[in-house]
Amino acid sequence: MANDFAKAFKRILAFFQEHSIMYVLIGAWPTSYWGQPRSTEDIDFLILLSPDELKNLRSHAQNSSHFKIDTQWDEHNPMIRHQHLRLLFKDIHLDLSISKNSHESEIIKRRLKVPLDDFEIYMATAEDIILMKLLAGRPKDFQDAISIFVKQQNQLNHDYLRAWAKALSIYDELNWLYIQN
Repeated sequence: MANDFAKAFKRILAFFQEHSIMYVLIGAWPTSYWGQPRSTEDIDFLILLSPDELKNLRSHAQNSSHFKIDTQWDEHNPMIRHQHLRLLFKDIHLDLSISKNSHESEIIKRRLKVPLDDFEIYMATAEDIILMKLLAGRPKDFQDAISIFVKQQNQLNHDYLRAWAKALSIYDELNWLYIQN
C-alpha cells in the first residue's frame, strides 16, 4: 500500500474513533480484498450517522489539521451534501456516505474486521460489496462483482445474496452472475 494511502487510512480511522463513528469500508478497497485487485484514487466509507450528525461531523472536519473539505465537490453536488462528505488527505479523496436504507444499515451491522497493511479495518462483506456493485450497475461494477463472485463463490452466503437481491430489485442482475459462472 502506498505510504499516503496508509497515512490516510490511519488518520481517518483515528478521526472515526475520536468522534465515535461506526463505519465500514466500501468501494474499490474491499473489491480488491475480496476479488481482483484494481487501482483506485479514493477511499469510500459508509457511516452510521443522521444528516444532522453528518453536519456536526462536517464542522469537526473543518477544524481538523489533517483533512480539508473538498469544497469544489460540494459545489458540484449540492443535492447530496446532506448525506455525503468528501474529505481530502493530500491528494486522496475520502468519501463518507451516511446509510440511507435498510440494506446499507445491514452492511454496517455485518462488517468484518480485517487486516489491511499494518492495521485492522472494518470492511463490508463480499456479499454486500457484490450487491452494492450490482446496484451501481456500471460496466466496471459488473466486472468487480464477477471478480468477487468467482474468487469467493464457495464462501458466499447465497441465501443472503438472493434475499437482498430480491428486496433491492436486482435479482436479474444477480442471476446473471450465476449464469456467467
